[in-house]
Amino acid sequence: MMNIIKKTNINWSWVAVIAIILALSIAMALSLRANLIKLPGVSYGMSFVNIGDFSVDEELVGASHNVYVAKIIKQTEYVVLDGIPFTKYEAEVKYNIKGDIVGRITVLHQGGYKNGRLNLVNGAQDESNNMGLLKEGSTYLLASRHWKEQDMHFLILHPNSRLLISNNPNFEYQYGKDDKVDNRIRGLQEAYKKEVLPQADIIHSKDFNSYKRLLGQSVNGK
Repeated sequence: MMNIIKKTNINWSWVAVIAIILALSIAMALSLRANLIKLPGVSYGMSFVNIGDFSVDEELVGASHNVYVAKIIKQTEYVVLDGIPFTKYEAEVKYNIKGDIVGRITVLHQGGYKNGRLNLVNGAQDESNNMGLLKEGSTYLLASRHWKEQDMHFLILHPNSRLLISNNPNFEYQYGKDDKVDNRIRGLQEAYKKEVLPQADIIHSKDFNSYKRLLGQSVNGK
């Protein structure tokens, strides 16, 4: 009788161990799927990288369809477009430097977490403030290209294309309150007047909000 009891206890012990391992495996899988656990991912090349030298303000503004100050309201989803991963955000525009967008827009940031792994463009890990993922509740100066058909704004990722203004969710941007931000905005406004447009945008009539068109001038000099 004692042998039967001991054997039964041993069997139940194994069942408990297997149940714990199974529960941990399920919890790990769900955590990865929900991006609660962060793992190293991969780096890859950036879209639009060949259309301009983004370290030069005139080329950065020329390659951007919109330049603006916006608060990131929330991260909405992770998507893959043409094999490239993006993180989608809802943002509220506070001030325009190039373009005239108002209210809330959809912003796409190349890269993001998928199954717990962070995929980012080359250099984004080293330049996390200027190229890393956006933070909900934070206010930024951003440069982006507009996908009109889907009404979404693809962020240009480069250390020169973004400025973190505030991490405070209660912050409300007003021009003239911060010398560093105001100086950067004035510099971009001047660059807008001398912007260098990508030739592909001119050829395919995708020079949205270009300064010359704003003045009613030809963008190709003819």
